Amino acid sequence: MQCPSCSLHKADKTTGVDPETGQAVTLFHPLQQNWQEHFRLEPDGTCSGLTAVGRATVVALAMNVLIPRFARACQLALGLLSTT
Repeated sequence: MQCPSCSLHKADKTTGVDPETGQAVTLFHPLQQNWQEHFRLEPDGTCSGLTAVGRATVVALAMNVLIPRFARACQLALGLLSTT
């Protein structure tokens, strides 16, 4: 799943801080890693990080700000995205 808002926040970032551990980790790489292993999509459009990589990516890319979260919720409601 690629999101223009996430892409703009990512820019040239390759690492972020896991808010749970405070450790620096590499950010999620969509061509090398499986989205479902690192994230869970909630019915309200919120992305939850399941791993250190996922948690750091959610924070670094501001994945849960209002507009992207609302867009995902709408896509879920229309059946364009799935939480699984």
